[in-house]
Amino acid sequence: MDKNSLKGHYGIAKGASCKIGVRFLELYFIWRISKEPAHGYSLHEEMQKWELAPPLKYSTVYMILSRLEKEKYIEVKKREISGRVRKVYAVTAKGKEVLQRAKAMKIKGRLREFLKMLLG
Repeated sequence: MDKNSLKGHYGIAKGASCKIGVRFLELYFIWRISKEPAHGYSLHEEMQKWELAPPLKYSTVYMILSRLEKEKYIEVKKREISGRVRKVYAVTAKGKEVLQRAKAMKIKGRLREFLKMLLG
């Protein structure tokens, strides 16, 4: 499958780079889970607050989580929450390494300018 055939499938707006969008979400999920273990539903609800167009689908969130688990960046722990057993995702040592490498990368040029504008 080429990247153009995947646009929309991952909840990425048409015309956006699907690969970059998915990689950003993967890195965001690893970072977010490193701050506090979370389950897929709560991650989806957080993403809904971003008001993405089109909205991020549940299937997209779980597809990304599944891939991160398969690659050993995150792991699943089952916990009882409100009387229900839920899959709670936690970051692994490999996931922490990825975050350290990402942090060490230099963000340059227009991307740096754009992020500064967003963050104020």
